[in-house]
Parts: sequence; C-alpha cells; structure tokens
Amino acid sequence: MLLRKLEAHGFKSFADRTELEFDEGITAIVGPNGSGKSNISDAILWVLGEQSAKTLRGAKMEDVIFSGSAGRRPLGMAEVSLTFDNTDGTLPIEYSEVIFTRRVYRSGESEYYLNKRSCRLKDIHELLAHTGLGKDSMVVIGQNRVDEVLNSKPEERRLLFEDAAGISKYKQRKRDAMRKMEETELNLTRVADIRGEISARLEPMAESARKAKEHKELARQLRSQQVSMLCQRLEQAQSQQERWRGEAAALQQDYEAGRTALYAAESEAARCGELRSQAEASWTAAQQQLRSCQEEGDALQQQQAVLAERSLQEEERSRRLAQEQVEYAQLAQRTRAQGENVSAEWQQQAGALLQCTKEVKERETTLQQLQEELTALETQVASGKEAEMSRMQKLLQLRHEVQQHEQEASRLEEELVRVAGEETQQQQQLGVVTGQEKKLQQQEDELQQRMQAARLQGQREQEQSQRKREERQQRQQELQKLQLQQREWTTRRQVLQQMKEAHEGFGRGVKALLQSKAAWRSGIHGPVAELIRVSSRYVTAVETALGGAMQHVVVEREEVARDAIAFLKAQRLGRATFLPLSALRLQTPRDAELRAVKLPGALGFASDMIECAAEHEAAVKFLLGRTVIVETLDEAITIARQTGHSVKLVTLDGEVLSPGGAMSGGSQQRRESGVLGRESELEELSLRIAEGAEKLRETEAQLEQLQQEGQELQSQLEQIRQQLQALQVEHTAWEGQSQACAKERQRWQDVGESLKRRRRDLELALAQVRQRRQELSESLTTFEAADHVQREDVSLQQEQQVALTRRREEEQSRLMAAKVRQAALEEQRRQMEERLRGMEAELEHVKRKQEQLLAEHGVLQAQQQETQQALAAITAAQEELVAKQKAAEDAAAKTQSERVQQETVWRQSLEAQEACRRQSQELERKVHAIELQTAKADYEVEAAQTQLWEQFTLRPQEAQEWRVEGNTASFNSAIARLERDIEALGPVNLNAEKEYAALLERHEFLEGQFEDLASSLEQLRQVISEMDATMSSQFKEAFQRINEYFSASFQSLFGGGKAELRLTAPDNLLETGIEIFVQPPGKKTQHLALLSGGERALTVIALLFSFLRHRPAPFCMVDEIDAPLDEANLRRFSRFLREYAAHTQFLVVTHRKGTMEAADRLHGVTLHENGVSRIISVELSNEEKQSSAS
Repeated sequence: MLLRKLEAHGFKSFADRTELEFDEGITAIVGPNGSGKSNISDAILWVLGEQSAKTLRGAKMEDVIFSGSAGRRPLGMAEVSLTFDNTDGTLPIEYSEVIFTRRVYRSGESEYYLNKRSCRLKDIHELLAHTGLGKDSMVVIGQNRVDEVLNSKPEERRLLFEDAAGISKYKQRKRDAMRKMEETELNLTRVADIRGEISARLEPMAESARKAKEHKELARQLRSQQVSMLCQRLEQAQSQQERWRGEAAALQQDYEAGRTALYAAESEAARCGELRSQAEASWTAAQQQLRSCQEEGDALQQQQAVLAERSLQEEERSRRLAQEQVEYAQLAQRTRAQGENVSAEWQQQAGALLQCTKEVKERETTLQQLQEELTALETQVASGKEAEMSRMQKLLQLRHEVQQHEQEASRLEEELVRVAGEETQQQQQLGVVTGQEKKLQQQEDELQQRMQAARLQGQREQEQSQRKREERQQRQQELQKLQLQQREWTTRRQVLQQMKEAHEGFGRGVKALLQSKAAWRSGIHGPVAELIRVSSRYVTAVETALGGAMQHVVVEREEVARDAIAFLKAQRLGRATFLPLSALRLQTPRDAELRAVKLPGALGFASDMIECAAEHEAAVKFLLGRTVIVETLDEAITIARQTGHSVKLVTLDGEVLSPGGAMSGGSQQRRESGVLGRESELEELSLRIAEGAEKLRETEAQLEQLQQEGQELQSQLEQIRQQLQALQVEHTAWEGQSQACAKERQRWQDVGESLKRRRRDLELALAQVRQRRQELSESLTTFEAADHVQREDVSLQQEQQVALTRRREEEQSRLMAAKVRQAALEEQRRQMEERLRGMEAELEHVKRKQEQLLAEHGVLQAQQQETQQALAAITAAQEELVAKQKAAEDAAAKTQSERVQQETVWRQSLEAQEACRRQSQELERKVHAIELQTAKADYEVEAAQTQLWEQFTLRPQEAQEWRVEGNTASFNSAIARLERDIEALGPVNLNAEKEYAALLERHEFLEGQFEDLASSLEQLRQVISEMDATMSSQFKEAFQRINEYFSASFQSLFGGGKAELRLTAPDNLLETGIEIFVQPPGKKTQHLALLSGGERALTVIALLFSFLRHRPAPFCMVDEIDAPLDEANLRRFSRFLREYAAHTQFLVVTHRKGTMEAADRLHGVTLHENGVSRIISVELSNEEKQSSAS
C-alpha cells in the first residue's frame, strides 16, 4: 500500500487547493523556515484522526483553518484528503484506490469521508487498525518525538514500548475492570452488612408477627361480642320506635281538624288584609304622584341652570377659536420664509458635491492603472522566483553530481591504498597463523577455569536472590491482606455510619418522625434504641428484652405524641408507639421479681444494665424495670421454677422465659450489627483501623528494605550474567579462530591473486571518474555565474514592486479622503432635503388646522342656537307642572279616608284567627311530645346502626353473621375479659406479619444478590489475571525484538559499537521502566544522558526506527530529525534511510543538503504571498538515483 497523493484546501497556510504527489522511495520536502513544511505533517496526522489541537500546534481545532492574511480573508472550512494505492489489498476494502478525507468548519463541526462517502472516525480507525497506520503507530517522527524520548524518565519511556507492543488497549480495559472490581467489592460489603442487619431483625420481627396474629384473633372475638351487644340494643330501640309511632297516628286526626278551622280564619283575615292593602296602595300611589311632580319641577330647574352654564362656555370657546386662527396664519408665513432659505443653501451644496464626485472618479482611474502595473510586475517577480527555484534545483543537481564523483574518486583512491595494504598484510598473516594456534590452546584452558568459577558464584547469588524474592512476596501478600482488611473495616464503618445517619433498622413511621421539620419535632427525644448505651456483654439480652420496644419513641409530653400521631395519619406512614415522659407511671417490681434478682445466676434488672440520660431513666424503667437478666438458660429455668414462672427472664444469649412458662430462643445472627450494637461496633472499627494503619506502615517499611536488598542482589546477579556471557562469547570466538586457522594459509594465497586483479580495475575506474568530475565542475561554474545575473534582475523587479505598492497605498489614501468628503456632502444634502420635506409637511398641517378651526366655529354657532331653544322649552314645561301638582294633592286627601275604614275591619279578622291558632297549638304540643319519643327511638336505632358502621363497617343484616347468643351482662363480661387479654399482650405492631413477610423476602433477595456479586468479583479477578498475563507476554516479546532491532540500527548508524535496552524491574513486566545504554565505537558503555547532543539524537533515531521496524507502516514522515547531526552522522543517516526505503515509503522534511541528495524527488514549499504556502516539485533523474544508491 502506497501513499499516492495529498490534497489540502484551507488547512493552515495552504489557503488554495494544493496537491502533493508521492511515489516509492524517499520524498524530501524543503523550504525556508516558516514556509509551511511542517503543516504537511500536521495535515497527515489530522486526516488520520488526530484529536489533540496541541499536537497540531494549536489551541483549538478551529486553528487549523486558514486564518487570513494581509490580502486574503479567513476561510470558513479546512479540508485534507489522502489517496492510497490499495492494489495489494492491504486495506480490507474492495477498492484499488482509497481516499480518506477530513473536513472541519469554524462552527466546530467535523466531517469524515471514505472515497467521498460520509463515515465516522471510528470507521477510519478500524480500517487502518492492522495496517501500521493506527492511533499508536509511528506515522510521523518529528523533533518533538525525539525530545520526548530524550527527556522522559524510564517509567515514562515505557509508554512508547507499550504503544509499540499494542498493550495500551489492555491497560485501559484493566483499569475499567479494576474500577468495576472495587465497586463490586464495596457493593458486596454493603450487601453483606445489610443482610446481617436484616438477619438480626428476623427473629424479633417473627415474634412481633406472632403477637400480631394473636392480637388479631382476640380482636376478632372482641368484635363479635361488641357487635352482638349492638344488635341487641338495636332490636330494643326498634320495638320502642313502633309503639310511639302508633300513638302518634291516633292523635294526628284531632290535629288535622284544628288545622282546618285555623286555615278558614286565616283566609278571612287574608281577604280583609288584601282590601286594606288595596286602600293603602291607592293612598301610596297618590302620595307618589305628588312627590313625582315635585321631583320633576326640581329636575327642570337643574336643566335650566345647566343650559345657562353651557351657553357661557360656548361663548368662551368662540373667542378662543378666533385667536387660534390668527396664530396659525402667522406660523404659516414664518415656515414659508425658512423654506426659501434652505432651498438656496441646497443649490450651493449641489455644486460642491458634483466637483467632489468628479475627483473620486479620477482617483479611482489612477488607482486602477497602478494596480494593473503592480499586477504585471508581480507576475514577472513570480515568474522570476519560479525560474530561480528551477535554477536552484538544477544547481543542486550539478552540485550533487560533483559531490558524488568526488566521493567516488575518494572511495577509489582509498580502495587502492587499502588493496596495497592488504597485499602487505597478506604476506605477514601467513607467518602469524602458527603462533596464533598455540596461543588459542592456552586461552581455552584459562576460559574453562573462569567460566566454572563464575557459574558457582552465580548459583549462590541466585539462591540468595530467590530467598529474598520469596520473602518479599510473602510481605507483599501480608501487605495486600492488611490493605484489603483496612478497606473492609473502612467500608464497614462507612456503612454503619450511613445506617446510623439514615436511622436504618427503624420503621418507616419512626424514620419520618425523626426526619420531620415540624414544630413538635423539638419535643421528641428519639427512639429508645438511640437514647441508651449497653455494654457489649448485655447487647443481645437487652435487644431481646426490648424487642419491638426499641423503636418506641420517647417524647416530652402527651401533646407531642398527639401531634406526631396526627402527622403519621396525614402522611399515611404507618404507626408508632410513644412514651410521654410526663405521663409514664413506673411500676414497682413485685416481690417475686425482687426475690428472683437475688437468686444465683441472676445479674440484675435489665434497666440497671443500661446507661442513659437522667431524663430518660423513667422510660427505661418503664420498659425494663421488671425484666431480670440471667447468665445462662439453665439458671433461668431454675429461677423461673423458684418464682412460680411469674417473672420475665432473659439470658445473655437471648433466650426468654415469659411469665406463665412460655420460652423462646434459638440461634442469633450478627447481633453486633443490630441497632444497639451499632455504636459499639463503630468504636471498635475505629480502633481496628488505627491499629491496621500502624501495621501497614511497618509492613511497607519491611517491604521497602527487602526491595532494596533484592535490587542489590539482582545487580550482582546481572554482573555475573554479563561476565558469563562475555566468557561464552570469548569461548565461541576461540572455537571460530581455531577452525579458521586451518584454512587461513590457503585463504591468504587466494587473496593475493584477487588483490592484484582488483588493483588494475581500480586504477582504470579512477581515471574515468576524475575526467567526469572536471567536466561537471566547469559546467557548475558557468551555471552559478548565470544564476547570479538572474538573481540581480529579480531583486530589481522586487524593488520596483515595492515602489509601486507604496504609490498605490498613497493613491488609496487620497481616494479614501475624497470619498469621505463626498459622503459628507451627500449627508448634508440629504439633511437639507429632509428639512424641506419637514417644512412642507408643517405647512400642510397648518392649512388643515385652519380648516378644522373654521369647521369648529360653524358647529359652535349651531350649538348656541340649540341651547336658546332648549331654555324656552323648559319655561313652558314648568307652567304645565304647577297645574298637575294641584290635582295630585286633591286625590291624596280622598284615599286617606278609605284607608282608615279598611284598617278597622282587618283588625277584627285577626282576633278570630288568633283564637283558632291557640287551639291548634295545644294539639301540636301533644303531637310534638309523641314525636320526641319517636325521635328518641329513631336516634337509638340510628346510633346503633351508625356505631355498627363506623366502628365495624357493618350493616344490620351483615352484623347478624357476627352475632352470638347472650345478654347484656354476659356481653360486658366477655368484652372486659378480651380487652384485658389484649392489653396483656402489650404494644403490638399490627403490620408485623406483612413486615415480616417483606423482610423475609428481602433477606432471600439479598442472599441471591450476595452470591451474584461474589461470582462477578471472581470473574473480574480472573479477567484481570488473564489480561496481566497477555500484557506481560506481548510486552516481553515486543521488548526483545525491539532490543534486537535497536542494536542493529545503532551499529548501522554509528558504524559499529553496541546498544542495549534494559528493564529497571525485570520481575515486574507490567510496571518496569526502560533504560538505554550504548557504547559508541571506541568508547565505553554509557547511559543515554551522558552522550553528546548529536550522539543522543542519533541514538533516539535508531530507537524510533526500531519501533517502526517492529510495527511496520506503509509510509513514514520524518520531520527535521536530522537537524542536530553533523556531516559524518548525516551521511550515515542518509544511507540508513535509503536502506529502510526499500520496504517503507518515506516523506522527509529537511534543511540538510545530505538528506536532500538521498531523496528520489523534491517538493519545495515557498510563501507565494504573505501567509500562503505554495508547492514546487522536482523529480530526480534515474541516473542520479542510481548514483545516490551506489
């Protein structure tokens, strides 16, 4: 696969569309500093997917877009394409030519294309993954990469080897797996803690569920008795109800007759009242008519006054309109005079504007002529530069040929001298061979003795190193165990702290109360479990004794408990039990309990084993003041028998002997994580963590000491290995020398004849080379003289170009000043025109206003006439009203006498009506008394039915299903007994059965979660172990190969010497650093940092090319890495580059002549104009390529 072409448009300094074509071998990119050579390497990196703007020498990705120059505007987009020849099928795609394109916009949007089809960056990476052009490949080797290797530490240098070995992806996967493993371990610890917490709650919750079940059965029986008593009460009330309803029906007939007589009297009274009302209405109508006449007279007087006032206002308005007409006439006259003045001024400005416009056109014509002359001159200068570049290339070719012939002549002369020396040496060697054979035998004996001694010492050092390594591994294992234990303890402490802060282990209602911000919250002291402290010895006994009472909430007084209960009801958060300190009544221990606490095995009352604040002692004694703690179960049984099973006993292991003989007990799981044991466990964990940290420091110090001792032993062992290797090399050399001695004599005789023939050939070739060098030198002198003349012509043209540019700028300044004056005059003319238009509009407004005033004056005169007519009409109406008022007064006097007569008749009918009403009221009183009795019976029935519904949610028919036989006394007796039994159960959580089922289900779920997490953790550990093995294997294999390639590359670049890569920690391949040791020819072995600048650079070049050899790439771009090399090293580097070019395509950015001479083609980069790069290409001839290769 070959890189055939690069196309760039808008990328950095390549503003125009630019193409560079490449072929096999070496392509050199040359040009002055700042011309844009390195932008080509940036373009290649960018199109292959580079995402770091810093690597591309920018602050952000938009910096790669051409940012503009003095003569060009910035572009909005950058695009680069790479064309590859894929005829060999290297890329897994069915195209013989593949084009990768990347495009970026100033908005930040980025696009990728594959053969002009949109694709993703991931698609390009996957396509190039196995071609040597992936993200970690050596596509571009620049000076920054050399500096990176030189300045890096051994551990940092390792990253380059990891990229070359291809294990970077495994390291990322390992980090992800380690993170997942830590999360899984934390989740596993949390699940284990929660599981233990739930396990500890299962047994108390089971007891609560049993009590809840018993409570429900007693409550069912109590409900049956209460419902039966209500049914009996309902039947009695229904019997009374029927009796009173019969009596009410008999009395109702008398009541109805009385009501009929009352209705007749009321009808007569109503008729008389109606006649009275009619007379009253007639009198009222007459009075109303009289008042109406008076009001109408008042209204006419008011209208007369209003019209008089309006007449005065109309006269005043008439005078004001006349005055405004005079003012608007004067304003019109002034506006016309101002308009004539502005019009005269506008005529003067028009002449000045015409003259300025003429000047602008003349300046533009002159500027255009100067621009045409400057464009022509720039074309000549560009042509001159192109010709200069062609001459420079021709000059480089001639110098290259001359230098090649000089080198060839020197080589031939050296070869002649060498052949003469070899002939002399050939005669001497024949006499030396016999003496060497005797010396070789002596060396053999001495080597055997030294090798045996070195082997014995190596075995001793190896055994001691192995012991130290085993001891160090043992310490590392201890350290890992301690670290794991510390993490477990820390995680456990965090979980317990979180559980404590979240009130884990308490019911939903208790949590809600503790987290509430209501005003009554200040009256809550807290749950019992958080208010007491218990010694670890008594934790199990106290938890068992308290049971569900651990969640009882201690409050200041009953009002706080009432508000809290209301809160729980409103929020539907369940139930809670409260202990108001102001209402608790302590029960003195009974004689049997006082006697039990003194018997053998008894430790005391449970309340005495608890520490709490003085204000909470009442609550503690209320709950545990009559519970005795006993050492063992056997002793508890003995005490129970002696006290007649009348005392509640609890053992230290949590067994309970209840009054009446009941016993409970069994296994206890993780009591240390219970609500009471949580605080003590937190303190114990803090102490353990502190002690573990001290042990960690001691173990780390021991491990560090063992590490130092191991390194010292490893260093000694390495010296012994090197000594053995040196001895083995000497022995191998001895064997070769022994075998060579037998053949040496015959070889030297053959060499003599060969040297004679070689000398004759060299003398003939040397004469030919000297003649050709003379011819090329003469041509070079002639060409250099012609080039000097052409350079002077180009310099003169450039001076003319500068002068014309200066003239153009001056003319542009004058043109700009004229345009400014023109714009000012046009603005003044526009303002004058606007003023004229404004004056015309003002005159039009004045004219309209005058017309409006005339129209208003006419309307006002019409209104004055209407006002006078209205005043005359009002005077006539007042005269008519006086006559109408006199008639109304006569009608009022007549209706007054009729009203008095009807009033007398109406009062007589009311007296008859009152007599009938008194008789009816007496009957109504009797009916009401019977209705009260009936209502009372109805109330009793309704009360019984309501109580059945509200208390038991039963209708009378449904209640019969709960009814049992009995009377009121038996019902009351049974209800009292059942209530005592329920009270004896103590506080009961009615939701305990559901909570126990939910808790059991959650426990089973957590068991499954624990097993899944443990399995996942083991799988992650196995995956990490496999990745470590894979990374170690790949790194070791890659390091060995790169070391071999590095040694060969170093010898090729330095012409001899040795180079070696060493691991700083060979036993830890996953973290070891890498040191570089070299031995230049004629010097001792040194560290990289001790070499000279040129030697260091050449060594790093050898290392980077070793990476390239290990992971070959189809092409490689080398960016000025030959800058620090002297001429001798540069020649070796050029030959080295030519050798690599046989299987890798090279693009070389350089300033060095020797590197240019080794290239097959040249691309010159110049600045065509400020900030814009341009490409000039030269293809070297085949003859020159062959000459360079030789």
